[in-house]
Amino acid sequence: MRAYVLLCITFSSVFNFIEGLGREINLEDQITWFFVSFVALIIGARLFAGSLFDRGYGIKLIYISSLTGFLGLAILMSVDSIGF
Repeated sequence: MRAYVLLCITFSSVFNFIEGLGREINLEDQITWFFVSFVALIIGARLFAGSLFDRGYGIKLIYISSLTGFLGLAILMSVDSIGF
């Protein structure tokens, strides 16, 4: 329970920053889609990862998560601008 509260506190500060930043640089519509897609992906990941973890595939989940995070950072590193 304490980890959940800590996660909510850290996400709330990041989300408040992103929302203010989007308002500052006039990207309010895109920021809304960021939040919608973030929530959809979190729900999907929780359903998918929860069932795999319950079956005993915890180590494989760590490998998949690490690979996905690495690919996401590599894509982010290769982007020059946001295209607006």
